[in-house]
Amino acid sequence: MEIKIARNVLNALKKGTPVVALESTIISHGLSYPHNIEVAFECEKLIKNKGIVAATIGIIDGVPTIGLDEKEIEILAKSEHSGNIMKAAAKDISLCYAQKISAGTTVSATLFLADFAGIATFATGGIGGVHRDVNKTFDISSDLMALPKYSAIVVSAGCKSILDIPKTLEMLETLEVPIVGYKTDEFPVFYSRKSGHKLGFTTDNVSYIVDAFLFMQETSAKASLLVANPIPEEEELPYEEINFILEKALEQMTQKHISGKAVTPFLLEQLSILSEGKTVKANKALIYNNVQLATDIAINLEPNVKKIRKNFV
Repeated sequence: MEIKIARNVLNALKKGTPVVALESTIISHGLSYPHNIEVAFECEKLIKNKGIVAATIGIIDGVPTIGLDEKEIEILAKSEHSGNIMKAAAKDISLCYAQKISAGTTVSATLFLADFAGIATFATGGIGGVHRDVNKTFDISSDLMALPKYSAIVVSAGCKSILDIPKTLEMLETLEVPIVGYKTDEFPVFYSRKSGHKLGFTTDNVSYIVDAFLFMQETSAKASLLVANPIPEEEELPYEEINFILEKALEQMTQKHISGKAVTPFLLEQLSILSEGKTVKANKALIYNNVQLATDIAINLEPNVKKIRKNFV
């Protein structure tokens, strides 16, 4: 078995320096070039500017890599939508390894690899969830199954707006995934701050999030803590507006018989076209916002981080 950990990430893990994990499907499938590479480098810059370590995670020629370098990020960014790069969930990692396939890692795959390395903080855009018309397609993201299985503080702008929000929240409840809203009492939905669905727990204090996660660690609760962090108010797109253009995108998806892993990239691309680029701007804003919060959490977690990094203590 080979899992590559970049030298700067490995040194940080050994020393107890904070590390923030970043997923790579936003590079390979979420945004088009050059937006994807701009976002990848800016996310890492935001983390490094706070004096800690960024670990963008992906798969290069079959090798799961924790801490992609600039060249490896460019490989994922410039091959997007070409068919050369796979979109890999946690279940796909071993097969990518065996067949030497390069891939962007979804939330589930990134979370698996972050947990393996003992990286306790992970920033993403939005998690996957239960898709609309699930009674017909049974399309449920493996992200939901990864959250109770692997351990990290996962900062996201809720779930993607293309999903069935009530069913996604019900699934998270069933899977016993703890959710806390950061400066919000409603579950955000990616481009929009509000969904109409109230959260049981909310805080404006990063130390609250850290204390909750440490309690989970100390009681051996093998699960992630999901932090719902809404997009900045000045950048949000109203939920009603997104729903209107989403309906058009869903019609096109049905006509073109798009299914499986192709659904999310297709819908995100259509939303960008139909919104005249507004969704791309919002996507950038929300991921930067999540990275900044995850960085603050990682710094606050630092005194206790060695308790989590069993592989490197």
